[in-house]
Amino acid sequence: MGSNPISSALDFFQLMFYSKDMFKKLIFTILIFSFLPFLNVSASDLPDNAHRNWLGRVVCDLGYQMQGSVCVLKTVENTINTNSHKNWRGITVCNTGYQMQGSVCVLKTNENGGDCSYGYKKVGNSCVQLFIPSTAYFTSDGHDFECKYGYFKTETGCEKVNVPMNASLIENGTAWECDYGYKNMGTYCLKVFIPTNASVTDSQGIRWECDYGYVNKNNRCEKLYVPINAHYSSSGKSWQCNWGYKSNGTYCEKITVYNGFINKYNNVVCTTGYRFNGTTCVSR
Repeated sequence: MGSNPISSALDFFQLMFYSKDMFKKLIFTILIFSFLPFLNVSASDLPDNAHRNWLGRVVCDLGYQMQGSVCVLKTVENTINTNSHKNWRGITVCNTGYQMQGSVCVLKTNENGGDCSYGYKKVGNSCVQLFIPSTAYFTSDGHDFECKYGYFKTETGCEKVNVPMNASLIENGTAWECDYGYKNMGTYCLKVFIPTNASVTDSQGIRWECDYGYVNKNNRCEKLYVPINAHYSSSGKSWQCNWGYKSNGTYCEKITVYNGFINKYNNVVCTTGYRFNGTTCVSR
């Protein structure tokens, strides 16, 4: 037959008690207080669904509670409803967006006086929970959502902005525009050809004009021909005859005036009694 564990423990304690070693007496004191619970109750005295903790005390297993001298199955309170749950301590708490009212969890009202809580939207007389995609985030009041950078809002959610080559996102990432020097063709960006002897005239780099002394011919800048006795106009896109000369289409011819003179504006002024017929001054 096997030895009784309690008798063996008592023999050990007796040996320690009569020892003259003070250290052994100290160990004996600690052990005797540690084993007192086990000396009072044997393993056969444990109720069903129970065990001893590290102090030797009888405690019920997880999911059971002490009722008198036995461990019975815990019951779930009637306060649990679809808008609540048990926390790690076994206490009934309301889900996010709800608050306890009596024994049930009801929808919270927001601090701004609205009817719906954060994450809900007013539809008629009801509050409907908003389910937003992973590419969106709630607005500050929680009653709507905005799309993240690179997405634009649609009736059903957020759609990715399709950015073509040579383009960049603008307007908080909800649209795109072509890079400098490229023109928006609807779904793609076209490189704008800037000819030689031309300069860009806008901030996008898609408009240009020929430099001074050059004219646009078939999207190229060609040198403007200036005939003898002529000069460039102020814009540099045309020419004008010098003073005392008039244009004859492609060249400048000298103005010969009789009975009159040429004023500072290069116009013919006839003397009294004469009139200008387009070529010279003739008698009235």
